[in-house]
Order: sequence, then structure tokens, then C-alpha cells
Amino acid sequence: MNQCPVIDYDTHPAFAGLAARDQDRIADDIIQEIEAAYARLCDEIATPEARIAAFERDIAPKIDALLQHILQNPPPVRISTLYQQCLHESASEPSGLSHGSHARPTAAQ
Repeated sequence: MNQCPVIDYDTHPAFAGLAARDQDRIADDIIQEIEAAYARLCDEIATPEARIAAFERDIAPKIDALLQHILQNPPPVRISTLYQQCLHESASEPSGLSHGSHARPTAAQ
């Protein structure tokens, strides 16, 4: 059974007080695309090899696009730090999905 968590960022206590939603419509749209692609991956793809290929093809480029957008349009420092931490944690999660050759640039690059 494959289940993808659905997080209500507006009410989740971990995001309380950040007021990040709707301040960057482009970032929000990319995040929604990532979440939708991941949900499709969980629902429609059975084998680990196919999941890795689908992740590399459909999700990793969206994560790269989100990171580039954030680096080119920096949000307030507190939110930027949160985004960077989330991206770093998602890139190093032991999820069984390889990020392959998608190197993540840092703010210093």
C-alpha cells in the first residue's frame, strides 16, 4: 500500500507563524506541481526502478526549478532558511529514491 502524506501547511503547527503561503505564487505553484507528481508516482508506479526513473524525469527538475526560483527571488531570510533546510533534508532523505546527477546549487554558488 502506497500512501503519500497530505500536509495542510496553513494549519500544521510546524509552519505556524511563518505566513509563507501566497507570498510567492510561483513557488507555491511549483510546490503544488511537485506534490501532484509525487502523488502520481506513489499511486501509479510499482517498481523501485520505475519510481526512480519517474522521480528523475518528473520531480527532480521541478525541485531544481524551485531552488533556482528561490535563489533568484529570495524570500525573507527566515523563510529562505526554511526552504533551504527543507530542500537539503528532502535531498538526503533515505526514501529509496536516488537523486542521481541533479546537483543542488547553494546560495553561495
